[in-house]
Amino acid sequence: MPGSLVTTNNEAIDMDRYYTLSAKNFMAQGKDGYRAFLDPSVQTLQENRENLPSLQDLVKTWFKSFQKTDAEIEKLPPKALKILQDRMQCLHASQSDRDEDTGFIKFSSKVEGRIVNIGDKLEHND
Repeated sequence: MPGSLVTTNNEAIDMDRYYTLSAKNFMAQGKDGYRAFLDPSVQTLQENRENLPSLQDLVKTWFKSFQKTDAEIEKLPPKALKILQDRMQCLHASQSDRDEDTGFIKFSSKVEGRIVNIGDKLEHND
């Protein structure tokens, strides 16, 4: 349904843009019956879908980005800096708020509820 796919900022997905996503390998290989990832127009990081990085590895790498020192952050190219800043905003983090032992930038989730309805309210009589 057009307009039903949104980003984390609740903005409509731009169908003319490329997005990066992660999926379990068995899904990327079409083994769950959903074969959209096998479409030749879907680009992968590697030709062989068997060698794609695991979801766990991607999440681990994502969280490790919060371990960068201030000096490393200052040297980031503009695009990488913007990505890190977006991640910090998403997780309500501040570059100056760091764990004393590890140096990681601290972050915390904001509780908004598990399910967010982005469509019209459904009427029901229970």
